[in-house]
Amino acid sequence: MCKKSARNVIFLLLLILNSHSLFAQAEESPPIVITARSYEDRIVLRYFATTPQLFKVANQSGYIIEKAIAVSNQSKEQLVYTPIKNSPYKRWNEDQWTNGFSLKSKADSNETNLAGLAMGLTEGNAFMATGDMLSDDLKSLNEIRTKVGNNFTFTLMASLQSKLAAEGLGLWAEDKDVAVGRNYWYRIRVNSPQPNRNDWVYIAVQCKPFSQLYLKNDTLIKVVPGDQTIQFSFPESLDYFAYYIYRKDGPTKPFKKLTTTPSIQLTPIDFEGTGRYGYVDSGLINYQRYQYKITVFTPFADELVLGEFSSMPKDLTPPPSPNLTSAKHITAKEILLQWNISAKLPTDFKGFNIGRSNNDKDGFKKINTQLLPANVNTFKDTKFTTDESIYYIIEAVDTAGNSSYSFPLMVALVDSTPPAAPVIQSAIIDSVGKITIKFKPNTEKDFLGYQLMKANAADHDFSIVYQSFNDSTDEKVFVLYDSTTLNTLTKKIYYKAIAFDSHFNQSIASTITEVKRPDTIPPIAPMIVDYKISDTAIQLTFVSSESEDVITQYLFRKDISANIIDTLMVSPDLAKSSFSDIRFNSGKQYEYSMSAKDDAGLFSKLSPPILIISPKQTRLPKPVVTGAYSKDKKEITLSFSANSNLDENNTSVIIYAKNRLESSWNKLEMVPYKKNTNHIVNPQSDNKEIYFSIVLIDKQGRSSVFSETLKLVL
Repeated sequence: MCKKSARNVIFLLLLILNSHSLFAQAEESPPIVITARSYEDRIVLRYFATTPQLFKVANQSGYIIEKAIAVSNQSKEQLVYTPIKNSPYKRWNEDQWTNGFSLKSKADSNETNLAGLAMGLTEGNAFMATGDMLSDDLKSLNEIRTKVGNNFTFTLMASLQSKLAAEGLGLWAEDKDVAVGRNYWYRIRVNSPQPNRNDWVYIAVQCKPFSQLYLKNDTLIKVVPGDQTIQFSFPESLDYFAYYIYRKDGPTKPFKKLTTTPSIQLTPIDFEGTGRYGYVDSGLINYQRYQYKITVFTPFADELVLGEFSSMPKDLTPPPSPNLTSAKHITAKEILLQWNISAKLPTDFKGFNIGRSNNDKDGFKKINTQLLPANVNTFKDTKFTTDESIYYIIEAVDTAGNSSYSFPLMVALVDSTPPAAPVIQSAIIDSVGKITIKFKPNTEKDFLGYQLMKANAADHDFSIVYQSFNDSTDEKVFVLYDSTTLNTLTKKIYYKAIAFDSHFNQSIASTITEVKRPDTIPPIAPMIVDYKISDTAIQLTFVSSESEDVITQYLFRKDISANIIDTLMVSPDLAKSSFSDIRFNSGKQYEYSMSAKDDAGLFSKLSPPILIISPKQTRLPKPVVTGAYSKDKKEITLSFSANSNLDENNTSVIIYAKNRLESSWNKLEMVPYKKNTNHIVNPQSDNKEIYFSIVLIDKQGRSSVFSETLKLVL
């Protein structure tokens, strides 16, 4: 079969099916599309005109098909063509239709029904209009145009699913004057009294045997087992246009058809990419294995196997969620939990687990040693600490491993000691009104955070501007930020703070701190807050500038020894918070700093520099592998060696092998490195030769390059 031409047929058919303007689409298509399939004793041609107008002409006058034997040094236009038997191929007359129907089996009602549809849609009066089509402002003409397009589409669909319909419409030709292995050129045009050389459409075909399984590819199918359902999908393709789904419920059971008619999926005309067909089989029995078969329809009106697979639905329904009703700190060393489940427990219910964390979002760890049975609804925790907040959840588990959870519940610990009063070490405002307030860190273990308050005068009422314990990161924060406008008559701002512990005991207020508004407005710089060094990169983490009008951030690197400053990053992405420097020199001292530019073109000062010494990049020495093959023992002995200073106790050897020189390496195993110690490998194939190479790796993650390749003849 000519695969490319088959895809052209499906592609143009789908364009016709999806197009809102069949006539406009036809201007972009060839006059005729043709595809071919080769068998050992014949070549079958499928074709059709691509517009309703030309299709109607071809129904009356037929298609002329000619053939030539391909010659390697001649173009297809230079070859000598002769008509194939029965050319031109025309739509059957009434007697031929009657004879064709009589020869078909009555059991194949679908094929005959489709053929009957094709015959009726292509009758002469099916495309005729009556009356004055201009009397209602072309409305009648538009209706006829739509009708012609729909008839054309349905006719083509019928011919693709019914060989009888295709033969009756003159859209199916078989050439039996062929020889296996020989290459042919076919050409086709609509039969007309004044042909044009540009009317011909060509196709090359090699005569060869045909395989019914040429489309079969089980790996195309993606399967998702669910609860009493199995979902699967496979890609759309220009090799087929419709599909059937079959299922059998056991190894000895027959396949049963799940789709009673071929399923066709239409893709929007402007869709880009490859879509997927999908099917959901529901109402299944969990943990019973089912086998499926997918067949597809091709332009040759046949049903071919696309793929087969098996799958098993499984229980994914969790048990009802428990309700954690109470968590009380009843004694200094005991917290009592109580819960219930309002819904009826399922038959596969297994029991409960208790989870504990210091926050209500994540980090819950199981604290019960054994699963609590279904009839238990209380638990005492005796291994907690009061240095931080405590949250509990209850997990309900069934026998299939499905889980549901209660909402987290915080324990009100008995603690009435407030933290110490906060100490504001500094409060600095920048040129755009951003204020950084640094605290002397509170040392209480159950310290939670600060409540920051401000006012425009020391004797005014203070309003709350920030509570650091509401931060979603749940980290202890000792630097708080605020902002203010610079266009105001009030020249000073006043701050004070209150500290809270995890039990929400609050301290007395801090001493009031005065902040004076500046007269300049350049942005504040981004801040480098952390860095990590590896063999290959210096990873910098930074906090972006907090100025609202910043448009660009800069990262600079200064080579201390050469006094050279490089610009590593110019980024308009203000959400960016890290950068990897991979172009450093080994063992150098660098200073990293940052700056920001606002939308007025003003630059901030450089951020405080971070002094970093770049890592010295080292590798382990290149190893050597030697070996020999014992025909008597049918085993391979390998020996490894490397630099004498190599730490044997800290090093391992990764052994790679392959059976052919041009093949990819496969990881065989990893063993401890012992210099000049023999290592036995059993060959896993019947190949006459095998290749080995090794790599050293130590516990610090350093590695060597590959050794020279060792070839052994078996």
